[in-house]
Amino acid sequence: MPPKTLSTLFLGLELATDQLRASLLDENLELVGVEMVDFDTEIPEYQTQGGIFTTPGDAYTTPVEMWLKAFDMLFEKLSKNYDVTRIKAVGGAAQQALVWWKAPVPPLQALDPRLPIHAQITSQSFSLQNPPIAQDTSAHTHALALEAALGGPDLMATRVGTCAHPSLVAAQLLRVREAWPDIWARTGRVQMASSFLASLLTGQLVGMGEAEAASTGLWSHAGSQAGAQSHWDEGVMEIVGGSREEGHRIWSWLGDVDISGGRRRIGTIARYMVERYGFDPEAIITPFTSDYLSTYLSLCPSPSDAVLTFGPMDVMMAPAVNYVPTRLFSLFPHPAQDANEKKRYVMMLTSRNADVPRALVRDMYTKSWSAFDRLVAIVPPGGSIGLDDKLFSFWLLQGDTYPFAHVKGIYRFETGVKVNEFRDLRANPRCLLESQILSSGPTHISINTSRRPASADSTCTTSSSLSVPSLPSPISPSSSTSSLPSPHSARSESEVQRAVSRLLSLTKQLQEVISLWAHGSAGNADVSDAFVLVGSQFDSTVHAFWRVGVDMR
Repeated sequence: MPPKTLSTLFLGLELATDQLRASLLDENLELVGVEMVDFDTEIPEYQTQGGIFTTPGDAYTTPVEMWLKAFDMLFEKLSKNYDVTRIKAVGGAAQQALVWWKAPVPPLQALDPRLPIHAQITSQSFSLQNPPIAQDTSAHTHALALEAALGGPDLMATRVGTCAHPSLVAAQLLRVREAWPDIWARTGRVQMASSFLASLLTGQLVGMGEAEAASTGLWSHAGSQAGAQSHWDEGVMEIVGGSREEGHRIWSWLGDVDISGGRRRIGTIARYMVERYGFDPEAIITPFTSDYLSTYLSLCPSPSDAVLTFGPMDVMMAPAVNYVPTRLFSLFPHPAQDANEKKRYVMMLTSRNADVPRALVRDMYTKSWSAFDRLVAIVPPGGSIGLDDKLFSFWLLQGDTYPFAHVKGIYRFETGVKVNEFRDLRANPRCLLESQILSSGPTHISINTSRRPASADSTCTTSSSLSVPSLPSPISPSSSTSSLPSPHSARSESEVQRAVSRLLSLTKQLQEVISLWAHGSAGNADVSDAFVLVGSQFDSTVHAFWRVGVDMR
């Protein structure tokens, strides 16, 4: 009997905030093994916490040199524990961050296989050695300035598919140009972290895919316009660069964009990887993308599914069949589609008030995640058994994406009245999770109800017609309700009570419809309609709360 041929392996890489991870799969997509390098514990000399540096001014940065060292360590582990000659394809994803190469960019194809990469590409190879990551909010004012220069959030979303947020690549570029002109002058190339990782594997600089280009705030997507081509927006680049010449320089930094839909390989593995670790020289490198989009792809959601991920930032993603940009969410071309099929898109809604509020609630009320989970499980939905006395809590510790950009504080509401603390402290973990999930509900509903234009439009109109105020920041649970100014409190409080009363009524109706549906007495459309009404009213209720004690400055 001839010897059994060893199966082919496929390697997936993820450059996360805290780790660089590798997963090996066989031809049946069965997991063969996992290797990782934890930045804090295995590379302690950089003294990161969770793989990042935090500094005053809401700055969250990470050292690129640490990534290079982790890359060397990870492939040493892989080559030691697995037969890497069996790996025939490599793909991957990375967190959202920029890599600022200093000019001239070192020739990756000339790396010496006798030396690790971090010994040849040092921190001196980068003009910005500790770039911001997705959680960074230090470019918030620059993002708002760019949004204003483009005519406001609606016009900006129409032009580049997204509105202003602090981690926008365009805002980060603008901040560097204004704050550190010397870094700007020394820069020779700018890459997304995913393209940087792919470049190390191919031995040549790799451009980004269209899905990531659409997240930069610099990309103009053609949408359904006949004969139109997606492209870098020269006008936006000129605004960010401060002149037409610098705008062209940004274009040269970012390079060409792969608009093939992710189906085209970007090259074969570099000679360095073959000679140092023993890879098959014919192993192909597939396009890399962002960590969030890769999560979406891995779950293969159906057209009616939404993907919700919890982490340093919570992200909700859902399929979208048409390119209809709006300030309410970001819209990206699907990162893996055939050129001859109808264009598909991914809607993405992010929240920065994510794991930090959850960790605070854990420490304040439970002291452990297991106790947190138990309270979430045993406390009834809405924090109480009754249908008319539900609890709501909003932990907005930092400015979030629209419409929460200027709202900060901890707010609790019981029976429609703002309170400093719930009577039942055990309700806090569950109410926090409910508010975090429900906050994304109205926007998602507005996307998936295109068959009901009136409902969708009313949701969007309600959101876009309001100027979001800057509420005070009662971070301590002991903050007094009277600390909120009330220029027209009688009318606003009456509006709040009516909004909450209607929300509770609609929630009760939804529960009744679900009960009928469970017994076959109501259809899917009835449940969908009831849920749409609850989601829309939830959004209206949030805005009613904002109008109590509004400081517009």
